Amino acid sequence: MNEEELFTLLDSDAATIGETWIYLGESEECKRCNFRQICHKSLTPTQKFVVVEQRDMKYYCELREKEVKLFKIKRPNFKIAVESRLAKVGAIVEVSLNICNFRGCPYEDLCVPLELTSNPQKIKILEIIKKFPCPKDSEKVLALIEAQLV
Repeated sequence: MNEEELFTLLDSDAATIGETWIYLGESEECKRCNFRQICHKSLTPTQKFVVVEQRDMKYYCELREKEVKLFKIKRPNFKIAVESRLAKVGAIVEVSLNICNFRGCPYEDLCVPLELTSNPQKIKILEIIKKFPCPKDSEKVLALIEAQLV
């Protein structure tokens, strides 16, 4: 399956190939900008992205008051806990945030990773790292996997 190509405008002095960052959303100035679609179209607030490649296209950013460049970006692979019955390498499964409100759970950041939004999303399972019992539900076995959004 081909991964969708994503692009955005970044400050070339601050952006580094391989750097991971979290998109926080657009500012008021961006809403009036002619380059808004190029800069924000591929991005979803609170999701992580990694800078892959710099392109030669340049634009002037009024918010930063300087020139910005076009960068190819991608969503990085991430770790998430899923029910072990779903964990098959190469499988594409639909997952939702697993919010169980179990305070103090050592796996909370794995059940509710920043990479997912509140809507169900499809992920491809790349690797099964380990299996472990859910601290809240002893009958549920979870698998820690490495995945990518598809």
